[in-house]
Amino acid sequence: MDTFYQLEFDKIKNQISSECQSELGRAIAVKLHPLKNKNTIEKKLNLTKELQDLLVEKKSYNFGNISKLDELLINFKHDTYNFAEFRQICFNVIASNNIEQNFDDAEKFSDYLKLIRQIIQLPELTVRFSEIFSAEGEVKDSASKQLLTIRRRKVRLRKNIISELNSKIQNLKSRKFVYDEIVTQRNGRYVIPIKEGAVHFVKGITHGHSKSSVFLEPAEVVAGNNELDLLLNEEKREIFRIFKVFSDEIKYRKDDILLNTKILQKLDYYFAVARFANNLRCTIPEILQKPHLKLIEARHPLLILAFKNWEKVIPFDLELGKNFRLLIISGPNTGGKTITLKTVGLLTLMALSGLPIPVKEGSEVGIFEQVFADIGDHQSIENALSTFSSHIKKIKEMVQNGDEKTLVLIDEIGAATDPEQGSALAQSILERIAQNSIMGVITTHYTALKLFAENDENCVNAAMQFDHQKHLPTYKFNLGLPGNSFAIEVASQLGMDVELINRARKLAGRQSIELTEILRKMSEEKKELARQNYQFKLKSALLKQKIKDYENKIKFQENETKEIKKKS
Repeated sequence: MDTFYQLEFDKIKNQISSECQSELGRAIAVKLHPLKNKNTIEKKLNLTKELQDLLVEKKSYNFGNISKLDELLINFKHDTYNFAEFRQICFNVIASNNIEQNFDDAEKFSDYLKLIRQIIQLPELTVRFSEIFSAEGEVKDSASKQLLTIRRRKVRLRKNIISELNSKIQNLKSRKFVYDEIVTQRNGRYVIPIKEGAVHFVKGITHGHSKSSVFLEPAEVVAGNNELDLLLNEEKREIFRIFKVFSDEIKYRKDDILLNTKILQKLDYYFAVARFANNLRCTIPEILQKPHLKLIEARHPLLILAFKNWEKVIPFDLELGKNFRLLIISGPNTGGKTITLKTVGLLTLMALSGLPIPVKEGSEVGIFEQVFADIGDHQSIENALSTFSSHIKKIKEMVQNGDEKTLVLIDEIGAATDPEQGSALAQSILERIAQNSIMGVITTHYTALKLFAENDENCVNAAMQFDHQKHLPTYKFNLGLPGNSFAIEVASQLGMDVELINRARKLAGRQSIELTEILRKMSEEKKELARQNYQFKLKSALLKQKIKDYENKIKFQENETKEIKKKS
């Protein structure tokens, strides 16, 4: 988990989570982690690639209304669902019904089609939902024939009651008994307001007072109100019956609905990953069973998001596991060493989690069973650990548990202590890492480690380049050459006092510069030898081909001579 934090893998998960439209999709995103099964990783990557292409073709769906239904479909304790619960269930059903399952180019989207063709279409449920409910959640007359009959009877009866009461008002008005010429309801029964003093002169049932009026149910409408009460109860029973039948239909198809929901959850997540990948111009790396890294034009994904510009992030190429297993990166402070280190680790975690990465096609990521990182100052106040103690604790775990299927990333190995002893300790750690066949990227300023990299066949130097004229880092990555720290030049560029800079140059002397120059010359000689070796192999191959061609010509001539002799 600490490695995830240092490499900022959680930020990638948060970005993908923010692209998800539902809580179900986000639940998958937050559990993202590297996998060890090659087939599983490839399936995830291939499905994402197909969805990337679908999004380019402007094909997407809305998963914003889907939700988890286990409690409603498995653990529900009531006889019927209410409108909100019916709607929640039907949102999932509608979303699954809307997934188009036929494509002209079926081969191009084979993994996607394999997933969505598991969806069971349930149009009858959504049709029934729309028959029962209006958009506001009111039960429609079309819910059943019986309900329609009951409501028509209610309308006629209500009309008769109101007509009767209006006539009563006109009759009482002439006697000045009416408080207000309106028909209203109290306790679910139709009444009229009359003056308090007139109560004893009008037959009926009193249903409360308001100021100086009394709400009276005249005797003429008591039977009608009673019949209306019966119809209201009959209507409630019919609505309960409708809800019960529809609830039973849903429960009968609960397994299908739950299966569809799981597929919708996956689709929401994978579409989110595809959107994230398209925004960052990510591609699918080839996944190898053996631990190996080949990153072509790799960029840090979070830098792309921060700059909001893919072009502003300087790419680099890196390969581990073919000709060497350890890469020692040196160069100036603020030159991009740590970013390069983090990029390698983060892209590895992403690819092994089934996520496309911002690299050029042709990149490869092998399966690492363990990824360890020690980056930056993680001093722990709670554990009373100094910076150096914290580094050593992490490196101890790497050395003890690491093997040929492990990737380690160490920033400024051996730092935060006495430089001489730190350098010696760092070299001994590198030697053990090399002995254990652990693969890794390590940044350093120590000259001794640069020399170690030149002399160890499984290790190679690399440098973050520096513009000598402008005294500024270029953030470009150069393999095969060790880098100078250029600490004095960087300090000068950052505005340090000129006298201090000059004094530092005198104190630095020539030794460090000469060592760096020796390393540079060794690397150049190494490159020249490699070039000459390549040319030698090329010439040898051409020579072999020419010899073969001449042998074939001689053989042909011998055969031709034999034929001529035969004919003669």
